Amino acid sequence: MRIPIVLTAALTLAACKPAPKSAAPSPAAASAPKPAIKPAALKPVAVPPLASEADQVRAAAEARIAHCNKGGPGKVGHVVVEGDYALTDWDCSISGGEALFEKRGGAWALIQSGGGAMRASDIADLGVPQPTAQKLFDAMVAASNPPNAK
Repeated sequence: MRIPIVLTAALTLAACKPAPKSAAPSPAAASAPKPAIKPAALKPVAVPPLASEADQVRAAAEARIAHCNKGGPGKVGHVVVEGDYALTDWDCSISGGEALFEKRGGAWALIQSGGGAMRASDIADLGVPQPTAQKLFDAMVAASNPPNAK
């Protein structure tokens, strides 16, 4: 069964706008540390309510990697959900990796996707609370390495 996917804009990068040219920074402002900008997805995928949160994340992830490379359509493997955050692994025949999602306004928004696996510290560095990042990491390790696997 195919599920309709709706792409919506979610973030305005107002915090990233450069200062007006007429405004010269003071010496104190120039040496002050810049505030961290929390990574965020620009286009979250809104999916209709499904059987579970994991199904919703899977649909969002599949929409992101539908045609990820010339090797054909991508495949989403494991999906783990912890509160408003989820981690998936994916494979595109010649590449693979993990994708981190956050639920925003009822839609799962992609925070980061890249090749390889993310460590708990990588997930936390993307703005996920450390205890949640650790739970996501541990759940993905457990899902990827079932006890009966050899």
